[in-house]
Amino acid sequence: MAEVYSSMSLAKEWGCSRSTVHTIVTSGRLPAFSIGVGFNHIRITKQAVLEYLEKYGNPIDTDPDRRDLADTIAKWGEPYEGNVYFAATDGYVKIGYARRSNLLARLWDIQSMNPHPVVLLAILSGTISDEKALHRRFCRLRVRGEWFHRRGELLEFIASIPRKGVPSVTREPTTVPGR
Repeated sequence: MAEVYSSMSLAKEWGCSRSTVHTIVTSGRLPAFSIGVGFNHIRITKQAVLEYLEKYGNPIDTDPDRRDLADTIAKWGEPYEGNVYFAATDGYVKIGYARRSNLLARLWDIQSMNPHPVVLLAILSGTISDEKALHRRFCRLRVRGEWFHRRGELLEFIASIPRKGVPSVTREPTTVPGR
């Protein structure tokens, strides 16, 4: 454990996003000090981290939604160095990219910005270029940005991705009631 953390180094150690650390600091539950202007310049002492962990526990361990995401990633096996992921919510699929070190944090950010549960459907070893190629491949299903309609050839492609350490892909309904 470091003697003094930046928001990024603490987020990496906890397996969460910098915004999660920021939220905890601004709530007053985790004391921090500034070495400049802006959130990038805050520092958190080892003692403050230990006291926070003793009182509240690790944010990833205490949030049931976050534990579910971590468990889902674990079922897929050790994340690749670079990951193209497929995350679904309310009739849509997000095709995104994340490095191994921030896959959980990336998925948690998506969940925290979405009122509906986010389900990890698949992970592929890949690069940002691979992610963009998949965006082009499924462009007919694009809703906006990296979000696509959850149907047809996209679901067939996702279902064909083998899970590391998991015998079969759990398929969910391909349509949302009322659509």
